[in-house]
Amino acid sequence: MNVSMRVRIAFSLVAILVVLIAGAFPAWVAESEEKAKPAKVMDIGLAKDPIGLLDAMEKRRLAQDERDKLLEIREADLKRLEEKMNKRITALEQLRDAIREDLVQEKNLDDANIKRLAKIFVSMKPKAAAASLMAMDRETAVKALKVVPEKVAAKILGKMDVREAVQLSEAIGVPIAAKRGLSQEEANPTQKPAPPIN
Repeated sequence: MNVSMRVRIAFSLVAILVVLIAGAFPAWVAESEEKAKPAKVMDIGLAKDPIGLLDAMEKRRLAQDERDKLLEIREADLKRLEEKMNKRITALEQLRDAIREDLVQEKNLDDANIKRLAKIFVSMKPKAAAASLMAMDRETAVKALKVVPEKVAAKILGKMDVREAVQLSEAIGVPIAAKRGLSQEEANPTQKPAPPIN
């Protein structure tokens, strides 16, 4: 094959390629233009005002830095508040424990005093013990009577006014009214009688 033939074949191939490309070229151009539009707009923006874009980016960076600083300050404040709250919680827990200890000591002391008071009532004559119990507040009298032996308590309650004796005995858990044959109205005059059942 000579050179002129080769040139003709190459020229023919190029011509065919040009025709094929020319047919596909408009679609390809349209597709590439669509893809390139945002880039062109951006390029145009960059080309028109690159300094304005840099200024906007700098402002954005400064605003982000400011937000970061505020977040760091808030985090530090939250850590300080958390430490402060933890200290307060610890102080309150210590106070609670101290109050519990005080209450236990006070109860132990109260129990010891009630036992001593009960021993005093045991050593007293029943009539004097009854007068003392009626003069003191009901809660203390009930606590003391619970500690006194039953026989001594019975003698003391026997020397009291019937209604007082019934109320104290019921407070310590001994239903004397039923044992003495008293009606509910006699035993507890403040209570209204139950209506009769028809």
